[in-house]
Amino acid sequence: LAASLAAAGTRVAIVDFDLRRPALHRVFNLPLEPGVFDALQHPEELAGAIQPTQIPNLYFLPAGRCRTRGLAGLGGDDLRELFAALRAEFDFVVVDASPILPVIDTCLVAQHVDTVVLSVLS
Repeated sequence: LAASLAAAGTRVAIVDFDLRRPALHRVFNLPLEPGVFDALQHPEELAGAIQPTQIPNLYFLPAGRCRTRGLAGLGGDDLRELFAALRAEFDFVVVDASPILPVIDTCLVAQHVDTVVLSVLS
């Protein structure tokens, strides 16, 4: 989805919000840090954490290293500010999050997005 949006000429950020088991950085062959955890604790570091990918117009914000303090930031204004900053810079922000049943992280993130697409394995 993110690659298709970028191919259409829009600026797209894809964010790895699977904070406990991040893997999306391997898809793009980019470093895990700095990432979401760093941007939640230090919003001024967001620009340095966003990395260009091999795909034109597609940028990536990795999860970063999981920290308990960073997880606490999901419930406060830090997350709202992170999404506001991303929306100001990009036409689309695509979020890849963890499964919704095992942890509450995804439910907290979902409050800040416009649309949710569920991938279901039967």
